[in-house]
Amino acid sequence: MKIYKYKDNVDTDVIIPARYLNSFDAKELASHAMADIDPTFATTVEKGDIIVAGQNFGCGSSREHAPLCLKTAGVKCVIAKSFARIFYRNSINIGFPIMECEEAADKIEVGDEVSSSADFGVRVCGDSMEPLYLDGQIIWIHKQETLEEGEIGVFFLDGDAYVKKYHQSDSGIQLISLNKKYAPIQVTSGSTLKTFGKVVG
Repeated sequence: MKIYKYKDNVDTDVIIPARYLNSFDAKELASHAMADIDPTFATTVEKGDIIVAGQNFGCGSSREHAPLCLKTAGVKCVIAKSFARIFYRNSINIGFPIMECEEAADKIEVGDEVSSSADFGVRVCGDSMEPLYLDGQIIWIHKQETLEEGEIGVFFLDGDAYVKKYHQSDSGIQLISLNKKYAPIQVTSGSTLKTFGKVVG
């Protein structure tokens, strides 16, 4: 999975230039994706690649061709500091994943490795998962509702969110910190525990 990174105000006219809009074929549109900002994009992008951008991604015209050509080109998702309102809506309408996250957009760089199985990213808060995951680090999550013994995931327990290692024994479920100064969190019979997914990168 490759990262393509762009600055603020990437508009729909560079995502898919107007001169190519005489075609309604999604694959034809995809062959010209990002042509006016990154001429090599359409020939180098592969299924599962990610676009990272600054503010106001997808500004400009209201055409649905912009998210459609990126989706058809194989882009897994766009992570940006913010999205133009109509591009945001059009992406949702066609099922194209987008994520608004200023921290991720700042920290992810070209050449970074992002797991192809990742569905979304979250920012670690605190030092409980050191030395593996540091405070402020973006980690990548594959969405799933169950974890195997010893896997690290994102959990929602009684109103609070945690990144922890999953442990289950005869005494019940525990959420384990990697930093030994933190005691395990015991999930009691009266607790509400939801698993959001598994950390994959």
